[in-house]
Amino acid sequence: MCGSKACKLKHQCVHCGQKHASDICNKRPTGGKPSNSMLSKYLELYDPELREFLTNGFTKGFKLGANGENISFLTCKNHQSALDKPEIVTEKIEKEIKKGRYKGNSVNSSIPAEYTSVSYENIENVIHLVESQGHKALMAHADVENAFRLLPINLEDYHFLGFTWNGKFYYDTCLPMGLSSSCQLFEKFSTALHWILTSSFGISNIFHLLDDFVFVSKTCSKGCDYALHFFLKLCKTIGVPIKHEKTRFPTTVLTIYGIEIDSNEMIARLPSDKIEKIYDMLVSVKRRRSVTLRDLQSLIGLLNFACSVIIPGRAFLRRLINLTLGHTNPQFRITLNAEARADLRAWFEFIEHFNGKLCFLFDNWVSSDTLRLYSDAAGVHGGFAAVFGNDWFTGSWPPEIEPEHITVKELFPIVLAVEIWGKCLENQSATDCSMVVSKTDNSSSAIFKSVVAKLFTASLSDATHKSYSRMINSYLQFCETYYAECRPFPSSHILLSHFIANLFLRNYSPSTIATHISALSFVHKSNSWPDPTDMFVIHKILKGVQNLKRKNDPRLL
Repeated sequence: MCGSKACKLKHQCVHCGQKHASDICNKRPTGGKPSNSMLSKYLELYDPELREFLTNGFTKGFKLGANGENISFLTCKNHQSALDKPEIVTEKIEKEIKKGRYKGNSVNSSIPAEYTSVSYENIENVIHLVESQGHKALMAHADVENAFRLLPINLEDYHFLGFTWNGKFYYDTCLPMGLSSSCQLFEKFSTALHWILTSSFGISNIFHLLDDFVFVSKTCSKGCDYALHFFLKLCKTIGVPIKHEKTRFPTTVLTIYGIEIDSNEMIARLPSDKIEKIYDMLVSVKRRRSVTLRDLQSLIGLLNFACSVIIPGRAFLRRLINLTLGHTNPQFRITLNAEARADLRAWFEFIEHFNGKLCFLFDNWVSSDTLRLYSDAAGVHGGFAAVFGNDWFTGSWPPEIEPEHITVKELFPIVLAVEIWGKCLENQSATDCSMVVSKTDNSSSAIFKSVVAKLFTASLSDATHKSYSRMINSYLQFCETYYAECRPFPSSHILLSHFIANLFLRNYSPSTIATHISALSFVHKSNSWPDPTDMFVIHKILKGVQNLKRKNDPRLL
């Protein structure tokens, strides 16, 4: 009896084993899933275990990780919000039924933590990407549509996702929002998409978080255009829908997860509506002696979001979070103690006097000697002064500062210096701690870096250096001719394999081809890039070149 997965005749269904066509089976995974054959093709060199997990998932459906022994089968009462707006629920159910996602006690409590834990990138990764590409870096964004719903559920887990409405019973056949294992499952798929872009298309400077993909490139480069183009092409090829209204073509100002990134000014900022929302919530909480667990958690979530830009705010969240520990009832009232109110006052200071902007700081720390910035302060009857290059200021203590401790007085000229010369100091990471400076690249190490560069260059003989330069130019010419849309460095194993094929067709000897690859390996290693020449597939291709050339060598006939 036929068991082919592609068979549509009435032989044996691969989903339930009955004698009917597999494409009409009501137990087949559904949901407009991506093309498994195209996905498998792109993932040929992916991690074998993850490749098998994804291909099996899109063929037979993904397992939720739920432990059936902990599930009690019962009919639960619908939430009051569903009963208040029945027309919305009915419309939603009918919509999902038409798409084949619904088939005519929450499962989360039975899913172990190992199936729910997931690690995401964060907004700081985007900021670092923009910093690495420099002033006026270009950014693009694409969003996968109905992300979770693309993943079909294994038919053995259908019974975990049942619900009832208007006297009828239904079950979900696609990954739903709110399921504790949904994020981990989809993140594995989106990570695979990320890998395909990097390995198959040679695209770098990519950031993704679940269904959001961000691409970054230098201002004069077409890399951002190409990255977005190939991502949209990849998604179309394998059948992943895109939410086109959220697609953002290359720009210097992009809002990502509610944070506005501006590469013109090299800053990240909170939108004004977010600042107003935080302020209104702080005012509301300040007036109360106690708040519900739900309200406090909502405030903490909003403040935690703001910490992406208001970096010092993290220190004033811990004691608020501690108040929520051990409580699960959303309506439980929590008394705001003196410590919590002190932290809330700190947040008022941040929101009332903070401009909602975070400057992108240079990676290298510099000392006062490098900036030529110095300040000093004297005691009760003294004064203050500061020097910045050829500029300076000095003065006596204002009456309100005169009685302050010397620590405050030492800070006064520093604040005044930033106020006066701030434009010249913007984006600098400065410290007068020699230990910090010594641990980073700075001007004092310039002589050593110069010597290191000479020693590194001297590791190659003149002949090897000239040979490598010639072969690298040959590779760059190949990329410009055949793959102008791809960045030549850092390279991918796909690009290298095609380069080897080009050299083979041009009748280069195996040893010459191997030397070309050695030159490219040297470039990758010297720049601390991942070296694709070490990959298994490249070694096998070179071995194939050697074997075929040996067979075709006329001297051996």
